[in-house]
Amino acid sequence: MATIKLKRSEALQLSGAIQILNQTSQDKVFPAKFNYALSKTLRKLKDEVKSSLEADKKTMEEFEKRRIEILELHAIKDKNGKPKKDKNKYTLTNEAETLAKDAIKELKMEFKSAVDESEEFMNEEISVEVHQVPVSIVPDIPSVIFDGISEMIIDDPTPEPKK
Repeated sequence: MATIKLKRSEALQLSGAIQILNQTSQDKVFPAKFNYALSKTLRKLKDEVKSSLEADKKTMEEFEKRRIEILELHAIKDKNGKPKKDKNKYTLTNEAETLAKDAIKELKMEFKSAVDESEEFMNEEISVEVHQVPVSIVPDIPSVIFDGISEMIIDDPTPEPKK
């Protein structure tokens, strides 16, 4: 195991690349040491990835909830007082649509700081334990995936010169 420094966003990308490789390994047989390294690293990344995704998810859920409340408030109501929809879109008068757009613009400004905080959070550098493998046991994988797991790969140790 080696401890490396990554941004949270890079840790998320590493986790995604490993998960893609795990799905690919069902069709191909990868060397046991390589699979072991993938599994160990993914387990170490699990908590970090979970906290990163939850932070973004809560912000987006709150934004979407409030956006829908604005649309429902300004939508034309049916005889039961419920907002009318046409093809999954709220039905609004021109005037109500303008009011809703203005309110949503204000909502976006309100959430801008949350989005900025989220970006700042994702750009924080963290220490992550990865199980590194020598390049000689890395199977033939697409270069985009190879780039995604490059933090896990080390050069093969060079043999010491014989005396």
